[in-house]
Amino acid sequence: MIYDTIENLQKYLPQDLRKEVLGFLASLTPEIPVGKHAIRGEDIFVNVNSYTTEPAEKRPWEAHRKYIDIQYALAGSEFSQQFPTAVLAGADKEAKYDAENDVIFFKNTGAEVNAVLLSSDVKSFAVFFPQDAHKPGISVNTPVEIKKVIFKIDAKLW
Repeated sequence: MIYDTIENLQKYLPQDLRKEVLGFLASLTPEIPVGKHAIRGEDIFVNVNSYTTEPAEKRPWEAHRKYIDIQYALAGSEFSQQFPTAVLAGADKEAKYDAENDVIFFKNTGAEVNAVLLSSDVKSFAVFFPQDAHKPGISVNTPVEIKKVIFKIDAKLW
């Protein structure tokens, strides 16, 4: 996992991804429609989501095998937790990978985890790799509406 402010994103991106990712990021406005936005076909695209944050115990753990996520709050704030995918997979033998949607959901765990703040005020971002299970959408204090941009980058490109 990588966590920083958006002004430093270019330091972490592979050289051949910078122009496309940073160009899309520079064009973002809060009015961007919710949904999928193509950058480079299925290799690089963006999902824009809008939802209400919830307490941590109501949010599922998720992980991806094919894609790396770069998550950025365009409006609002949330906590996102991170925990090793391998540990959750070992503890939840019933979890099934959905290849079509590149996601596996795990049962909640009471284990201590890393948490980061994704906030439009702070302009922070997090990068989650396949080894980083994550639990996004957690309320900071009370439930709030959030609009979030999630870059999906094929892990082979990183």
